[in-house]
Amino acid sequence: MGIKFRVLFEDETFSAEIHKASVKLFLSCLSDLTLYAVAMVARAGVLNDAELNALARHCHDRAHRAALAEVPPERRPENAEAAFANRLNTVRWADIPDGPEAFSGSEADLIRVAPVSDQFKDLDGEIVANSIRFRWHDVRDQMRKRLRGAEVADDWRQMPDGKG
Repeated sequence: MGIKFRVLFEDETFSAEIHKASVKLFLSCLSDLTLYAVAMVARAGVLNDAELNALARHCHDRAHRAALAEVPPERRPENAEAAFANRLNTVRWADIPDGPEAFSGSEADLIRVAPVSDQFKDLDGEIVANSIRFRWHDVRDQMRKRLRGAEVADDWRQMPDGKG
């Protein structure tokens, strides 16, 4: 594709589609990451399900608002908050895996929201899926090294949102 690749990003229609896809993918990744992190807190055994749900909602909402603060409302998916709330309503904290399966939603969405033809999605899907799997591998490693579930739970209970 060479030099034409750059030209694609100068096309307003293509750029708008890329931006829409990137926002959708960001929200999918945020959803996976939020649930993964809160599941780590759940494994500490300190918080009950209601507290874990409140923590997840708090983390997701703050990150969502901060990250998309400069994205015009018309470029944000209308159902983003409802989609996370629905996912949260069905979550079983003990069932969230500690491995790559925890990020399968964003992996599937990377391919689903990509503004390319279905033919390219079929041909390159595995390559694209591997790229996000490798990225999440480092994130999981860093979270395991840094997140202290019991300490997060204690801090959460001290916050007004944590009902402490």
